[in-house]
Amino acid sequence: MRKHGVKLLVLVITVAAAVGAAAVHFGWLPFAGSTHRINPYTSIKLRVGMPRDKVEAIFGVPSGNYSSEPNKDRIQGRGDGRPELLREDWTSDEGGAVVYFGPDGKVADFTLWVAPGGKMTAQERIRKWYYWLTVW
Repeated sequence: MRKHGVKLLVLVITVAAAVGAAAVHFGWLPFAGSTHRINPYTSIKLRVGMPRDKVEAIFGVPSGNYSSEPNKDRIQGRGDGRPELLREDWTSDEGGAVVYFGPDGKVADFTLWVAPGGKMTAQERIRKWYYWLTVW
């Protein structure tokens, strides 16, 4: 009788963990935080040859400055060394990406960057762990 009790307990714990993970994945995390997903953890999903709509789907928004201080002077290189490429910037408080699109509208090159400093809240730590888990 005792052997079945241990198996039942393991089963209950496993099911509870699976339900909890599904609730976090489908319920809470998509609605937590801002509307964009411009951060280092989603930026690493970019690949050369990816179409523009796929890049916008990764970040959740069209290119632009989504930081809390959008009018703040930011130093940005122009990329004039490659005039055949179109440059698009995605910027947030956490970091961003500079993406160069070729004439075919696909990613030809990109640069990722992380904003310096800043303390992470508990929610941001959970999000960081979650993105790391889903990327790898």
